[in-house]
Amino acid sequence: EEMGLRGFGHRSPLDFDEDEVEPGYPEYLLSPGEQLELIGEKLERRASVGRIPLPVRASQFWSHHKYSVMARGYQHYKAISGLLADGDDRRVSEASDVPDAVLSMMRSFPSDKALRNTLDHLWGYHKNHASEEERKRYFESRDRGGIGSALHFIYELSTLYSVDYLLWSTIFADLPPRRANGCSQR
Repeated sequence: EEMGLRGFGHRSPLDFDEDEVEPGYPEYLLSPGEQLELIGEKLERRASVGRIPLPVRASQFWSHHKYSVMARGYQHYKAISGLLADGDDRRVSEASDVPDAVLSMMRSFPSDKALRNTLDHLWGYHKNHASEEERKRYFESRDRGGIGSALHFIYELSTLYSVDYLLWSTIFADLPPRRANGCSQR
């Protein structure tokens, strides 16, 4: 999905058996923070960036993932937000609690109720500048077109109005429109 957002036509199949996913990381893998540090070094040498700026601080990592977590339940969102509440904004490589908590939540599937709540949070970034037609289209897509349709429309608005904070969210690749509809049936 991320490749699609970047304009690539990736079509290789991905076999995934939800029952075989093991929590944690095999010993041969670097932690998420260590992986980000390594990727950052490579990007710096190549003078390139990705769709989402590489997070250096735990708060940046969280800002990219917060809506993906919220879509799995507001209580999870609040719990992980609490890890950053004390103002301790360490480097991602030193703050394993935040990426580990986020990745743990990302292994579960969102509920329709949590997704709807998340959509309304995302809509909040657009409601004050959206035209009456855009407002109508959002509520119609959310209420009748389905969650995926509304998520796609939020992405379109974020692109149109250059709302980088939302465009840098993982939710658009994590919950692609064609999968967001009826995701609780998975």
